Amino acid sequence: MNQHFRNPLASPGHGRVKKEAIDRFLSDLSPWDLLYLRGKLRDTTITLSTLVDLPPEIICLVLSYLDINDFRSCRLVSKVWAAAWTQDAVFLWACRQFFPGFLETYHTMPGKQLYSLAIKKRNKWHRPHCKFKWIRWNQGLNRIFTETSSPSSQSGAQFVDVVYPFLYAREKLAWQPNLGQVIVDDLRTRKRERFLPQDGAMSGTQFRVVAISYQLLVLVGVGVGRPERTMYIASLATKEWKTVSLPGPFGTAHVDLHTVSIATRTGQIVVFVWGGKTTQLDLSTVEIGVNDSLRLFGGVPNVLPHSKKANVVFAVWACTRPIGERRQQVTYVVVKFEDGRAVWRAEESIPNSVRHGHEYCCRECWLALSFACRKSDNHGSFALGIYRLQGEGRTTPDICSVCMPTKRAGEWGALTFNVLTQTFKHLEYRCTRPDIVWGGGGASLAPRFTDVHLWNEDLLLATTTIDDDCHINLNMLTMHPLGGRTFASPCWTPIRLRNLHQAGRTQVFQDDDFVVVPIMGGVSIFEPSDSPSRGMPIDNVVVTPAAGDPRVIDRLQTTMWVELKKRVGEDRPMRATY
Repeated sequence: MNQHFRNPLASPGHGRVKKEAIDRFLSDLSPWDLLYLRGKLRDTTITLSTLVDLPPEIICLVLSYLDINDFRSCRLVSKVWAAAWTQDAVFLWACRQFFPGFLETYHTMPGKQLYSLAIKKRNKWHRPHCKFKWIRWNQGLNRIFTETSSPSSQSGAQFVDVVYPFLYAREKLAWQPNLGQVIVDDLRTRKRERFLPQDGAMSGTQFRVVAISYQLLVLVGVGVGRPERTMYIASLATKEWKTVSLPGPFGTAHVDLHTVSIATRTGQIVVFVWGGKTTQLDLSTVEIGVNDSLRLFGGVPNVLPHSKKANVVFAVWACTRPIGERRQQVTYVVVKFEDGRAVWRAEESIPNSVRHGHEYCCRECWLALSFACRKSDNHGSFALGIYRLQGEGRTTPDICSVCMPTKRAGEWGALTFNVLTQTFKHLEYRCTRPDIVWGGGGASLAPRFTDVHLWNEDLLLATTTIDDDCHINLNMLTMHPLGGRTFASPCWTPIRLRNLHQAGRTQVFQDDDFVVVPIMGGVSIFEPSDSPSRGMPIDNVVVTPAAGDPRVIDRLQTTMWVELKKRVGEDRPMRATY
């Protein structure tokens, strides 16, 4: 459908020319002709065009100025309006506008059916309660997960503590009982597969899982004195292995379908295609900096694969640049590469809520920012940045008493990018708990930020608290975007953690089917429900000494504080979490 509509009116003199033509026509009529014409006009009923008479293009143009709640209300006005607003072309436009990438993912589906599917996926997690299942880590044989080829060394249950980071994508949960192997559990089919590179057992090489998709598993070789320059990629279906050597130490990795995109800590980008070739992208002609910008997170990009085209990736850099004398903002630079060449570039910034900073204001205003770039839906969207506007450690509903504006709509926000439509989207949220501490000091009993995950535009926030009995609980909260309908949110069951050390390492994952929370002793798997579950997951059984020191979770290296409002004469550096 053409997004640009022509003005139905002609030139400015169109009305005058038309009037002159009518005058000439009437001047040629006889009196009897005029009497006949007058009677004809008197007996004629003039009917003006209604909404249903408009072409779908005009209705889509009107829809572009509405939100999803307005669209729903328009369909409920009357039967005539319902007929106009439920045309297939209008539903297709609504999917393109409200669910970026959905139309490109399911391009053969009719508009009404496609829109119903999108709403169904969105509303699944708007049920009032949840049910959960707690599964302890068992690297031996068990009744929960079946294996096609059971290892001879595992004759029975072997419960372990897991101290290494976890990964989850599309029902596949990857975890490591030790750095010598990776176990991948399918939470839907309850099938288990074990992975070990061919030269791992013989050479004693250790590995760390860094990315997973429904098709591929990506590991990086680690160890004392190893620069982390060798990547090991396995097919989950055939268990075939491929090896990729990097031009620098490993930085970040993303995988989708058969494409693995890797960025090194020295800034190079390598793209591997299963069944294809490995390419190092040429960045010499790419303009990353904007004005007086400064690259954040060491200048290491996140490289997002295209979910439909193996030869297309998008490299994303986070930068900060000054706007005016005492303000600055975070800007994301996205560059599209096709067949190894840069073909498209775009920028998008997180709005600075302080539009007019007062010269003598002493109130600090920081942006706590996450740059993990995790997938935020199953149709091409990634959360480039999830952030919170706050003071030194906590958020406040007001900015300050002298700067403008003094209030803000929401303190949480997210900026997403869809690789299928090449579009950005800003989302804002307001949390019911403004006392959550993200960095900085604070009372020991205050809730502390643990992790956050964006899925289908709902923000899942995880915090840890200490109750009166000194128990450490992980609590979750779902926030919906501001400006829309008020939906129900699941009343999440808390998870009892073993110690404070686990509180800072816990990760949360979400997709269309599950919310997955793996911790040291096991994994909690949540699903939406209409009735509450009894009890709570409790990790209080120490079974086997952990196989090594707890490893740093990658997301902690992708969190930073950026000061949005500088005081006169000050130039304080940004703070990171590590």
